[in-house]
Parts: sequence; structure tokens; C-alpha cells
Amino acid sequence: MARHEMLDLLKRIQEVQFGVIETTLFLNTHPGSREALRYHNELARQLHELQHEYAEKFGPLMITSDKFEYPWNWIDKPWPWQINYQY
Repeated sequence: MARHEMLDLLKRIQEVQFGVIETTLFLNTHPGSREALRYHNELARQLHELQHEYAEKFGPLMITSDKFEYPWNWIDKPWPWQINYQY
């Protein structure tokens, strides 16, 4: 079940991250859109929360995470191309 939960959480992070990138691009061409900015900020908040949840349960996703513990184990985690995303 943990693998299933991990993959579901990764998928949700990717979906929300895509939305953050897309709203960023939209705001670059529509800087006066209050609705787009509100939506962007909501997605950015969700992304932060999802990344924090993932780090708490499965370890940090990015090297910039504040969730590293001793001993250093970043190198021990599977690289993105090593993960089998099927369950």
C-alpha cells in the first residue's frame, strides 16, 4: 500500500506542478489577471503542502528540501528513471 500511496502522491505533485508552471506562463502574458494570480497562488500553496507531505512520508524530492536527516542518504534514493510508476 505504501508504494501505491507514494505513486499517487507523486502523480498529484506532478499535476499541481504542471498547473503552477502553466499559470506562471499565463501570468507572464496577462499580469493584470487577478483571477489567474489567485489560482496560481492556490496551486503554489497546494504544491508546497504536497511536497512537504511527500518528504515527511517518503523522503525529500529535491536537493533543496529542508527534510534531510543524518546520515546523508540522498544518493541512496532511486533516481527518477529508476522508479517503476506502475502498480
